Amino acid sequence: GITSQTADTLLREINTVLNSDEYFAAYRSIFNYTVEVPQIKYADIPNIGDYLAQTQLSENIIGKAECVGYLPQTNGPRCCIYDRAENKYSVIHNTGREDIVLRLNEMGYNAMLAKQLADRAVKGADPQDVEEPVQHFNSTNAELENLSYTIGKDRSVLIYDSGEDVKYMCIDKGCSINDIESALYSGFGLHDKASAAAVMKELSEKCMIEALPKRTIGDFEITKVTSDMIEVNNKASITKEPVIMPMDKPDHKLLRNMGADERTIRSIEHSLKKSAEEFGKPDRLTNLKKFAENAAHTIGQTAEKVGQSIESAAAKISEMKSDER
Repeated sequence: GITSQTADTLLREINTVLNSDEYFAAYRSIFNYTVEVPQIKYADIPNIGDYLAQTQLSENIIGKAECVGYLPQTNGPRCCIYDRAENKYSVIHNTGREDIVLRLNEMGYNAMLAKQLADRAVKGADPQDVEEPVQHFNSTNAELENLSYTIGKDRSVLIYDSGEDVKYMCIDKGCSINDIESALYSGFGLHDKASAAAVMKELSEKCMIEALPKRTIGDFEITKVTSDMIEVNNKASITKEPVIMPMDKPDHKLLRNMGADERTIRSIEHSLKKSAEEFGKPDRLTNLKKFAENAAHTIGQTAEKVGQSIESAAAKISEMKSDER
């Protein structure tokens, strides 16, 4: 299931390791890593003007939105305004406010909105609305080399650039964790479960998705990063790094290296096996206890208020009777 691009990355990394130490010298000829460097040849293309015109036309029409007006042919600052509702766009020099207003009128905007948009185009975007630069995942996993993300004000974007095409996913606030994990495998073509776990962990740390479910066992915090992968963290240690491992097969050796004794390892394993289906779901018993406590507290307050009201009413009745007498 490894893509050719991921395979190339792995081959490069293996070659780097083999060349990093003379101990591996005997293996270099066996591995025999070579990179084909294409030779670029430049040649005159007849009728280049016609080809460029056809390319520009196809870009504007085939599978694209409707272009209103003409595309600027000269250099200089410009802006693109895209109307999602009408699926129309226009590219305008943003140096002249009146030119922008006229083009927006052509697109069907009323005078007031056209002036507001023109002012925004001339002044530029609000820095608070601009998304952060594209970031790569903090992982050495080869599958994630071409996967990146950017964090926006209201939504974030997950991006996969294969060099030939680009796939992206908009992540709205409160987006389902299961949907994102599913998209990583089906939409972005990830095969390694550790890759998906690294992605989900970083998305959660950057608050792009809701907090991942956690559970504490002794000094260890267990985080369910995907449907079948967990992260184990020794909260009592400042030197031990968190480790990601399969949920159904916790790595005993790694857990011991993190400082877990055999009893703790058995507790972690038993807890995960016992509650594999319930992990991450609300603790119904705890919630029920909290509900009961709140209800009892509310009932107590209500009873006290009712008692005070009865006493007050009785006092008033007593006063009325004494007045009658």
